[in-house]
Amino acid sequence: MAIAEEIKDDDDDSRLALDVLLVLRVLRLVKIIGSIDRFKVIVHTISKIGPSLLTYGGVLLVFYYIFAMIGMESFQGLVKYTGYESGSELFCSNEKLEKTDFWRDHYCNNNFNDVVHAFIVLFELTVVNQWHDILL
Repeated sequence: MAIAEEIKDDDDDSRLALDVLLVLRVLRLVKIIGSIDRFKVIVHTISKIGPSLLTYGGVLLVFYYIFAMIGMESFQGLVKYTGYESGSELFCSNEKLEKTDFWRDHYCNNNFNDVVHAFIVLFELTVVNQWHDILL
């Protein structure tokens, strides 16, 4: 299929067809999971603990929201993402960030200026992703 589309010189369709074929290849794993008893046990266990995981996720979401609101009230506007090009405002609009790892590693987009960015910062801190740079 990809060869036929290459002959037509249509790169977008060729890439799309290849992507579809790759997804269909991954779906072969579903067939394997259904045929092996150990995998059936794993799928059954996951389906049983799913509601508990949803409850845990809901509680975690509420805690994220509470801390996002606290962070937005405390730190909103202190760090602004202005880009990293030479013409942009330097050091995330905060002179105190000059020569810090936070600025050098391009973390200016990690701020509490809105709910989305606050959730991203809280998630990064939850998974311990460079917390020593984010928490200046």
